[in-house]
Amino acid sequence: FKLVNDSFGHGAGDELLRAVCERLDSTLPPGSMMARLGGDEFATLFPVTGDDEAIMFAERLIKACSQSFSLFGHA
Repeated sequence: FKLVNDSFGHGAGDELLRAVCERLDSTLPPGSMMARLGGDEFATLFPVTGDDEAIMFAERLIKACSQSFSLFGHA
């Protein structure tokens, strides 16, 4: 977010933050919660039945964040 804030202003950084939150929120299973800890740090709390399910969920989060974001004509 710092690079976006420094390059395009805090308004663009805020838009990116909202877009990241929406994308992460769309991956959460029912009964989950997400919170921003600060900067580029987020935490999730979600019900799982074991390690395999937790790994699959983590992979979904990584995939969601790996896709480009488009803001103000920039990727």
